[in-house]
Amino acid sequence: GAFTPTEAAVMAVFYGLFVGLVIYRTLNWQSIYEVLVESAEVSGVVLIIIALASVFAWAGSTLGAFEALGRLLIGISSNESVVILAITALLLIAGMFLDAVSILFIFVPFLLPVVQHFRWDPIWFGVILTMNMAIGQFTPPMAINLMVTCRIAGIHIEETVPWVLWMVGAMTGALLLVTFFPELALAVPRALGYLN
Repeated sequence: GAFTPTEAAVMAVFYGLFVGLVIYRTLNWQSIYEVLVESAEVSGVVLIIIALASVFAWAGSTLGAFEALGRLLIGISSNESVVILAITALLLIAGMFLDAVSILFIFVPFLLPVVQHFRWDPIWFGVILTMNMAIGQFTPPMAINLMVTCRIAGIHIEETVPWVLWMVGAMTGALLLVTFFPELALAVPRALGYLN
Protein backbone atom coordinates (compact mmCIF):
# COMPACT_ATOMS: atom_id res chain seq x y z
CA GLY A 1 0.00 0.00 0.00
CA ALA A 2 2.99 2.33 0.19
CA PHE A 3 3.37 2.46 -3.62
CA THR A 4 1.22 2.43 -6.71
CA PRO A 5 1.81 -0.60 -8.99
CA THR A 6 4.07 1.47 -11.25
CA GLU A 7 6.08 2.80 -8.31
CA ALA A 8 6.37 -0.74 -6.94
CA ALA A 9 7.79 -1.90 -10.28
CA VAL A 10 10.39 0.88 -10.18
CA MET A 11 11.32 -0.03 -6.61
CA ALA A 12 11.67 -3.68 -7.62
CA VAL A 13 14.05 -2.72 -10.43
CA PHE A 14 16.24 -0.65 -8.10
CA TYR A 15 16.16 -3.42 -5.51
CA GLY A 16 17.25 -5.95 -8.16
CA LEU A 17 20.05 -3.65 -9.29
CA PHE A 18 21.24 -3.17 -5.72
CA VAL A 19 21.19 -6.91 -4.98
CA GLY A 20 22.93 -7.76 -8.26
CA LEU A 21 25.58 -5.04 -8.03
CA VAL A 22 26.30 -4.83 -4.30
CA ILE A 23 25.21 -7.98 -2.50
CA TYR A 24 25.77 -10.86 -4.97
CA ARG A 25 28.05 -8.94 -7.35
CA THR A 26 26.73 -10.94 -10.31
CA LEU A 27 25.94 -7.85 -12.39
CA ASN A 28 28.41 -5.57 -14.10
CA TRP A 29 27.84 -2.48 -16.22
CA GLN A 30 28.04 -4.50 -19.45
CA SER A 31 25.30 -6.91 -18.33
CA ILE A 32 23.14 -3.99 -17.16
CA TYR A 33 23.49 -2.42 -20.61
CA GLU A 34 22.43 -5.73 -22.24
CA VAL A 35 19.41 -5.98 -19.94
CA LEU A 36 18.40 -2.40 -20.77
CA VAL A 37 18.67 -3.08 -24.52
CA GLU A 38 16.58 -6.24 -24.22
CA SER A 39 14.02 -4.39 -22.07
CA ALA A 40 13.76 -1.67 -24.70
CA GLU A 41 13.15 -4.26 -27.41
CA VAL A 42 10.43 -6.02 -25.41
CA SER A 43 8.85 -2.67 -24.48
CA GLY A 44 8.87 -1.64 -28.13
CA VAL A 45 6.98 -4.78 -29.13
CA VAL A 46 4.44 -4.28 -26.33
CA LEU A 47 3.94 -0.62 -27.30
CA ILE A 48 3.32 -1.59 -30.93
CA ILE A 49 0.71 -4.12 -29.79
CA ILE A 50 -0.93 -1.50 -27.56
CA ALA A 51 -0.92 1.05 -30.39
CA LEU A 52 -2.57 -1.37 -32.80
CA ALA A 53 -5.09 -2.48 -30.17
CA SER A 54 -5.99 1.14 -29.42
CA VAL A 55 -6.51 1.84 -33.14
CA PHE A 56 -8.76 -1.23 -33.29
CA ALA A 57 -10.66 -0.04 -30.20
CA TRP A 58 -11.11 3.45 -31.70
CA ALA A 59 -12.31 2.05 -35.02
CA GLY A 60 -14.70 -0.36 -33.33
CA SER A 61 -16.27 2.32 -31.17
CA THR A 62 -16.45 4.84 -34.03
CA LEU A 63 -18.15 2.37 -36.38
CA GLY A 64 -20.56 1.20 -33.68
CA ALA A 65 -19.30 -2.37 -33.82
CA PHE A 66 -18.82 -2.59 -30.06
CA GLU A 67 -22.40 -1.51 -29.36
CA ALA A 68 -23.63 -4.18 -31.78
CA LEU A 69 -21.47 -6.82 -30.10
CA GLY A 70 -22.75 -5.71 -26.70
CA ARG A 71 -26.35 -6.06 -27.90
CA LEU A 72 -25.49 -9.49 -29.32
CA LEU A 73 -24.14 -10.62 -25.94
CA ILE A 74 -27.20 -9.26 -24.14
CA GLY A 75 -29.42 -11.05 -26.67
CA ILE A 76 -27.83 -14.44 -26.00
CA SER A 77 -30.02 -14.92 -22.94
CA SER A 78 -31.92 -13.00 -20.32
CA ASN A 79 -30.26 -15.23 -17.73
CA GLU A 80 -27.30 -13.39 -16.19
CA SER A 81 -25.45 -16.63 -15.41
CA VAL A 82 -25.50 -17.72 -19.05
CA VAL A 83 -24.23 -14.33 -20.21
CA ILE A 84 -21.41 -14.13 -17.64
CA LEU A 85 -20.33 -17.69 -18.49
CA ALA A 86 -20.31 -16.78 -22.21
CA ILE A 87 -18.19 -13.71 -21.43
CA THR A 88 -15.87 -15.83 -19.30
CA ALA A 89 -15.40 -18.37 -22.11
CA LEU A 90 -14.75 -15.55 -24.60
CA LEU A 91 -12.17 -13.90 -22.33
CA LEU A 92 -10.42 -17.20 -21.56
CA ILE A 93 -10.04 -17.97 -25.26
CA ALA A 94 -8.83 -14.43 -25.99
CA GLY A 95 -6.36 -14.67 -23.09
CA MET A 96 -4.78 -17.73 -24.66
CA PHE A 97 -3.79 -15.74 -27.74
CA LEU A 98 -3.53 -12.05 -26.74
CA ASP A 99 -1.77 -10.11 -24.01
CA ALA A 100 -3.79 -8.51 -21.21
CA VAL A 101 -3.50 -4.91 -22.42
CA SER A 102 -4.81 -5.82 -25.88
CA ILE A 103 -7.72 -7.68 -24.31
CA LEU A 104 -8.61 -4.62 -22.24
CA PHE A 105 -8.50 -2.32 -25.27
CA ILE A 106 -10.51 -4.67 -27.46
CA PHE A 107 -13.11 -6.18 -25.11
CA VAL A 108 -13.90 -3.59 -22.44
CA PRO A 109 -15.65 -1.15 -24.84
CA PHE A 110 -18.32 -3.67 -25.81
CA LEU A 111 -18.52 -5.39 -22.41
CA LEU A 112 -19.33 -2.17 -20.51
CA PRO A 113 -22.86 -1.91 -21.99
CA VAL A 114 -23.47 -5.51 -20.91
CA VAL A 115 -22.31 -4.67 -17.36
CA GLN A 116 -24.61 -1.63 -17.30
CA HIS A 117 -27.56 -3.60 -18.75
CA PHE A 118 -27.41 -6.27 -16.05
CA ARG A 119 -26.44 -3.71 -13.35
CA TRP A 120 -23.39 -5.73 -12.37
CA ASP A 121 -20.96 -4.20 -9.91
CA PRO A 122 -17.99 -2.81 -11.91
CA ILE A 123 -15.49 -3.85 -9.22
CA TRP A 124 -16.77 -7.43 -9.29
CA PHE A 125 -16.69 -7.48 -13.09
CA GLY A 126 -13.17 -6.03 -13.07
CA VAL A 127 -12.01 -8.82 -10.77
CA ILE A 128 -13.60 -11.42 -13.08
CA LEU A 129 -11.97 -9.78 -16.11
CA THR A 130 -8.56 -9.78 -14.41
CA MET A 131 -8.87 -13.40 -13.28
CA ASN A 132 -9.87 -14.46 -16.80
CA MET A 133 -6.84 -12.74 -18.28
CA ALA A 134 -4.52 -14.27 -15.69
CA ILE A 135 -5.79 -17.76 -16.48
CA GLY A 136 -5.60 -17.23 -20.23
CA GLN A 137 -2.03 -15.95 -20.07
CA PHE A 138 -0.89 -19.29 -18.58
CA THR A 139 -3.05 -21.58 -20.73
CA PRO A 140 -1.60 -23.22 -23.86
CA PRO A 141 -1.41 -22.95 -26.87
CA MET A 142 0.11 -19.44 -26.70
CA ALA A 143 0.42 -18.96 -22.90
CA ILE A 144 2.28 -15.65 -23.15
CA ASN A 145 3.21 -15.43 -19.44
CA LEU A 146 4.18 -19.08 -19.38
CA MET A 147 6.54 -18.51 -22.33
CA VAL A 148 8.20 -15.60 -20.53
CA THR A 149 8.50 -17.61 -17.31
CA CYS A 150 9.99 -20.60 -19.13
CA ARG A 151 12.48 -18.36 -20.91
CA ILE A 152 13.64 -16.86 -17.62
CA ALA A 153 13.85 -20.32 -16.00
CA GLY A 154 15.65 -21.74 -19.03
CA ILE A 155 13.27 -24.68 -19.53
CA HIS A 156 11.01 -25.84 -22.36
CA ILE A 157 7.33 -24.98 -22.12
CA GLU A 158 6.39 -28.63 -22.70
CA GLU A 159 7.99 -29.53 -19.37
CA THR A 160 5.73 -27.17 -17.45
CA VAL A 161 2.35 -27.95 -19.03
CA PRO A 162 1.40 -30.92 -16.78
CA TRP A 163 2.09 -28.82 -13.67
CA VAL A 164 0.53 -25.64 -15.02
CA LEU A 165 -2.76 -27.36 -15.86
CA TRP A 166 -3.29 -28.12 -12.15
CA MET A 167 -2.78 -24.43 -11.37
CA VAL A 168 -5.08 -23.38 -14.21
CA GLY A 169 -7.73 -25.73 -12.82
CA ALA A 170 -7.40 -24.21 -9.35
CA MET A 171 -7.55 -20.69 -10.77
CA THR A 172 -10.64 -21.60 -12.81
CA GLY A 173 -12.30 -22.93 -9.66
CA ALA A 174 -11.53 -19.65 -7.88
CA LEU A 175 -12.91 -17.73 -10.88
CA LEU A 176 -16.19 -19.68 -10.75
CA LEU A 177 -16.47 -19.05 -7.00
CA VAL A 178 -16.01 -15.30 -7.49
CA THR A 179 -18.42 -15.36 -10.45
CA PHE A 180 -21.27 -17.00 -8.56
CA PHE A 181 -20.49 -15.51 -5.14
CA PRO A 182 -19.70 -11.83 -5.85
CA GLU A 183 -19.24 -11.05 -2.17
CA LEU A 184 -15.89 -12.86 -2.30
CA ALA A 185 -14.61 -9.96 -4.43
CA LEU A 186 -16.68 -7.21 -2.84
CA ALA A 187 -16.32 -7.90 0.89
CA VAL A 188 -13.00 -6.09 1.31
CA PRO A 189 -13.93 -2.96 -0.75
CA ARG A 190 -17.23 -2.81 1.15
CA ALA A 191 -15.46 -3.13 4.51
CA LEU A 192 -13.07 -0.31 3.51
CA GLY A 193 -16.01 1.93 2.62
CA TYR A 194 -15.60 1.95 -1.17
CA LEU A 195 -19.08 0.45 -1.69
CA ASN A 196 -22.43 1.26 -0.17
